[in-house]
Amino acid sequence: MVEAMGLHTVQEIERAIDALTTEELGELYAWLDQRHPQPIDVRAQSDLVAGRLDTAIRRALDDEKNGRVQPRQNTFRLGILGSANNAALRKFAAAQLPPSPAVT
Repeated sequence: MVEAMGLHTVQEIERAIDALTTEELGELYAWLDQRHPQPIDVRAQSDLVAGRLDTAIRRALDDEKNGRVQPRQNTFRLGILGSANNAALRKFAAAQLPPSPAVT
């Protein structure tokens, strides 16, 4: 399939990905997440469904809401899907959790 698109090397695939629009990149992330989830994502999603992260998520969302977080200075991506997965997990968590009470 990749060769049919004229992409024969990893470098050619990387250049093609770099040329994608933001919307196309989002579609690629979603496709990769569905077909090739990273093991950490499978574990995190399992933990979310089981409720093992509820308290930590509520506390983090409360900290963000009340201005108790700061942007990281030297952030880096954990693999090609890092930021997409974080957004997907946050969305998933928000959908799974009931409204949080104030955390002190």
